[in-house]
Amino acid sequence: MKKKLSIRYGLIIFICSLLLLSPFLINKKYISAFQFHIHSSKKISQKILQDYYSSNPSVQKDAARFIIECTLENLNYHHWQEYIEYIDLSLYQAHVLPNSGGELIAVLNLSKDLAAIGIYTLQNDTYIFSHKIEELLPVQNLEFISVPHQDYQFIISEQRLDERLGALFEERYLEIFVYQNDSFQSIWKKIKYLNEIYNAQWMDPSESSEKWFQTIEDNQIEFIKNETIKISVSIHKQKREALKKSIPLPKDFKDVLDIRTEEIFYWNPDYQQFIIQKKTPYSS
Repeated sequence: MKKKLSIRYGLIIFICSLLLLSPFLINKKYISAFQFHIHSSKKISQKILQDYYSSNPSVQKDAARFIIECTLENLNYHHWQEYIEYIDLSLYQAHVLPNSGGELIAVLNLSKDLAAIGIYTLQNDTYIFSHKIEELLPVQNLEFISVPHQDYQFIISEQRLDERLGALFEERYLEIFVYQNDSFQSIWKKIKYLNEIYNAQWMDPSESSEKWFQTIEDNQIEFIKNETIKISVSIHKQKREALKKSIPLPKDFKDVLDIRTEEIFYWNPDYQQFIIQKKTPYSS
């Protein structure tokens, strides 16, 4: 009888010990999982970066492939891994985060209408993935301008959508991003070039199927840097019309509208935005 009681008491003590220790064991499990997540994030070493800028085409190609694979994994774009051969990579180095040693910016043009950016921060001579910018059109170029009175820069992206084959549409625009509230926010966007052709009936079924419109917008954008930053935009919009049973050629269109406007935007540090200062229309 005494033996049964001692076994029973032993089981009770063992179960109680497990209950007391379980939060510690669970916490250790979560800590291990967290540490694994941090260490599993792929990094880009200085050696890989040197190889990317190598004059040896084979070395450069291998480094580019590694950076693309690394960035896709860090973006959780695992389904894009099988299309690596078709992904276009561009690298930039800048200071786009406050109080940092500099960033490596990897631009991935994934398809004809989709791009993403992975941003790596320099830590102990290695670039660690830290931020991303998603849902972009293919990026043609990045430029960087210092945020007034700050130690980091704006990211000025030029993006392009080319649907001339089939959709008769081409657009290029500038979009500015800046680090705000722990992520990169889009704070300004303006068309640089637009050319679209469409049938009047696509917009209004009562219109003639032979009536075609062409809209062209060709804008000059200039950044003026002094004690603050201003953006000067010279806008030129044209609307043209043609009558034809099939898709018209450029020579078939006649001008029906021509508008010119100048806009000035300035950086407002209180609102952390570019605010319009002046808008002036001009007669053609």
